[in-house]
Amino acid sequence: MRIALSGGIGCGKSAALEIFKARNFPTFSADACTRELLASPQTVGFVVENFGAECVENSTIRRDKLATIVFSDNNARRRLENFLHPKIEKTWREFCSAAEGAGKIPVVEIPLLFEKNYDAEFDITICVACSRETQLSRLEKRGVGAADAERRMAAQLPLENKIARANILLSNDGSLEFLEAQIDLLCPKLSHQN
Repeated sequence: MRIALSGGIGCGKSAALEIFKARNFPTFSADACTRELLASPQTVGFVVENFGAECVENSTIRRDKLATIVFSDNNARRRLENFLHPKIEKTWREFCSAAEGAGKIPVVEIPLLFEKNYDAEFDITICVACSRETQLSRLEKRGVGAADAERRMAAQLPLENKIARANILLSNDGSLEFLEAQIDLLCPKLSHQN
């Protein structure tokens, strides 16, 4: 059995994934995989070639500059996604196969799960959701300005669509303890389905 975890930007997917990890589920983060890929020389070269040398400083991609470009231009975003996503997909597929081979239930966090129709590859899909106000507040705390946050949110499927497509909804407007309590109720049910 495979479990996918998704949700809107700033909704708390990473926090939920950490809770699953603490409950001994093997976990994979597409966001962490993306960060690793963005640090590779191959990706740095691709970014310079496609988005300009101003996106790189001391052989490191300036994620803020790159984000400004790709979230302002759909063609630029698609070009970057077409480069990164096949590599990320290959990695999570290998991770799932290894976990299943060891008799474990993998939990894979994929922000664009529904946008890319990867939900068909998983037995259970979970959406982590919160109010728009909470999303914007969390993004602001990460240093993402309101206009930039709106662009990033607009680049994803609306949260209500993700909620409608998911098998399970986790509400994350409250405390971390509230999110943990929901996952703790869920874990025994997931384990019994394996």
